[in-house]
Amino acid sequence: ADHDAGAFQKILLDSSIKIYTTQTIMDSFIRKYAAISNLDANFLRGLFVFERVKIGEKKTIHGAKWDFFYSLHVIPTIGFEVKFAGEGIVYSGDTCTNHKLFDKMRREKKIGRGRFEDLSKRSPVNRGRPARKLADGTVIPAYRPHILHEAGVPPIHTPLEQLAKLPPEIRDRMFVVHVDQLSLTEGKFAKKLKTVPQWSTLRIDVDSSLPDVVEKHNSLPAIVSTVPFFKFKSSDMIDSLLDIGRVNFYKQGTVLASPGDLWETSYIVRAGVALERSNDGERLSSSGLLTMSPSGASQADSTTHKPTYYYVGDVIGEQSLITDDNFSGPGSTAMELEPSSTQHDPRRVQYTVLAHTDLYTIDLPRKETLAFFQSSELGRKALKNIIAVARSRSLETWNILRLNDTLEKIMNRVQQQEFQKILSRPKHYSKYETIFHRNQKQQCMYLVAAGYVNLFYKPQMVDGESNQPHADESENVDLEAGVLVGDVNCLTNNLIASYALMAKTECLVYEVERINLMNYLNRFPGIKLQFIDRRYIR
Repeated sequence: ADHDAGAFQKILLDSSIKIYTTQTIMDSFIRKYAAISNLDANFLRGLFVFERVKIGEKKTIHGAKWDFFYSLHVIPTIGFEVKFAGEGIVYSGDTCTNHKLFDKMRREKKIGRGRFEDLSKRSPVNRGRPARKLADGTVIPAYRPHILHEAGVPPIHTPLEQLAKLPPEIRDRMFVVHVDQLSLTEGKFAKKLKTVPQWSTLRIDVDSSLPDVVEKHNSLPAIVSTVPFFKFKSSDMIDSLLDIGRVNFYKQGTVLASPGDLWETSYIVRAGVALERSNDGERLSSSGLLTMSPSGASQADSTTHKPTYYYVGDVIGEQSLITDDNFSGPGSTAMELEPSSTQHDPRRVQYTVLAHTDLYTIDLPRKETLAFFQSSELGRKALKNIIAVARSRSLETWNILRLNDTLEKIMNRVQQQEFQKILSRPKHYSKYETIFHRNQKQQCMYLVAAGYVNLFYKPQMVDGESNQPHADESENVDLEAGVLVGDVNCLTNNLIASYALMAKTECLVYEVERINLMNYLNRFPGIKLQFIDRRYIR
């Protein structure tokens, strides 16, 4: 995202990231989002690693040279230039690249000489250079970086007309962003300006014979270290894993796995998007995944599969590491002892997995990867976490959670698996049976597994006044399978809840105990923010 809301979302939803920016921007960012989220500023700082950059001071990141600069905008905003193996990318950031404006600001003394020189001579479109020959006969090749340049309404953005006037040599390597793509594919700018299409990856090939072009020691360790399973303290562990892995490319539409196959490879996405889909539909039923047998046991309804997209750093096919010993061995939780009634061979591929775009991966073959994990205590611990995620996919709760559009959107696969761990065994309720009585303290939240429940909410009145916001908003609603029910505000603050919950039909309901939920939400504050001020999440 080019604005900080996207950065804040990334911080909250991911378990560990590093942010590169200036001290000025970081301080402003923390003040703003501490106020918006009502989270402590020190708590927010603890959610990520801040890497301070200084304007004009080059920084090496993943083997490439980065140069950060302030753009011309209404608030402090940075762009950057990154160079690697003779190639480069310049990202403008939000700015207004207009030399007439620079001249006017200098004449009116709105900016100093240094700022003027930086804006005019080192603007994003002026960072290339022609080839030149030195006195000793050495030829320095031309440097023509690719440019990602924003556009929009002046004076806080660069008008398309301004970019369209640039020389063809610059426009040929410039991609316009921050603008409606139709304005670049239709109308007067269609033949002059271009953009990077949505879902696509811009790949820049470099001379692989150059000494600094060793992908294993540059970008790959950074990608692998973002995978929750592979957060090894030792860089040697990552290097050893990469010795096993194969760097691969799959053209858009290539099938990586088909239903009925055995998983023989795990894939780490390093660029592009992969898609997991069923052959018979893309949406799960909303009427409930389970039915009750006469004995009260749960049975799975036939449903279609909801498509899953995999992005950079995601792992596909961790089921390849399942063995008879590690899948059914010790360490299973109560929930893990209750697999779906339609449980299949856990190593068997259920759904088609394909390259949704051109896809770049690190492929980890089963046999070698298993041997790597089993060879050390740290590896065996990581393998246990991987198998826990693979095991969770064979449980009824995996698909129940995926019925919930909000949880599906805000939880990654590891967070879903961790949430499954804190669910109790499902409870069976008869039609019209009370699940939770109004005007008492909550001890848990409820996940509807099958059937329908009814929530009736009426604000509690104290001395004629409500102790809760929106006092006039009573609510009576029927909730289906997949809905998570409970007032998180009351639960976390140990307050009396003003709603009642009743089985509308015969139903199955999982519970999440208060202490377990609070520990979970403290680990994943982004999810906690989605729960605040809501009595149910669907």
